[in-house]
Amino acid sequence: MRSFTPSLSLLALALSLAACGGEAPAPKAPAAPPLAELERYFPLVDGKLFAYLSHGETGGTTLVVLRVERKSPGRGSLKGTSSTRDFTVTANSIDRVGGGTVLKLPLKEGTAFVGDHGGRTSIVETELSVDVAAGHYAHCLRTEEEPTPIFSAKTRTTFCPDVGVVRLEVSSGERNETIELQSYGDPVTIR
Repeated sequence: MRSFTPSLSLLALALSLAACGGEAPAPKAPAAPPLAELERYFPLVDGKLFAYLSHGETGGTTLVVLRVERKSPGRGSLKGTSSTRDFTVTANSIDRVGGGTVLKLPLKEGTAFVGDHGGRTSIVETELSVDVAAGHYAHCLRTEEEPTPIFSAKTRTTFCPDVGVVRLEVSSGERNETIELQSYGDPVTIR
């Protein structure tokens, strides 16, 4: 049985570190084409950074920074300091390589699929408004993955358009962990 450690695979969700001072930013590359409906809620835009803060019941916090790598339209990765999660992107779903679906169309309440930990996952709410350290977001949706014999925690993930995962809540009995988006965007170059 896997121990109760929140899965950071969905945090792949949206991105960037804040910077202080410095020179004007370098010229930006041409804008990327608009994302399809599904990818608006889990955008795998090459080079973007997501910074998340994890809060546990013990009062400790952990900063998690993920960088998106997108080598082709059908494949993307979230890279942390010690792990990489790979994803496939199709017209109907975004799936984690090695098992589980992140999101699946249609993006409406009741849509169900096998989630990241192998449990039944459903879209349980849509049109949410959410406040996290990174800002206020509207038109968000929340999924809920039921525990399994292998992963005994319930996982609730909040996805917001054009940002991605803004909150991940993992609970098992009386143990709870919340991971929230602190910042996201392009990396900052300090010269």
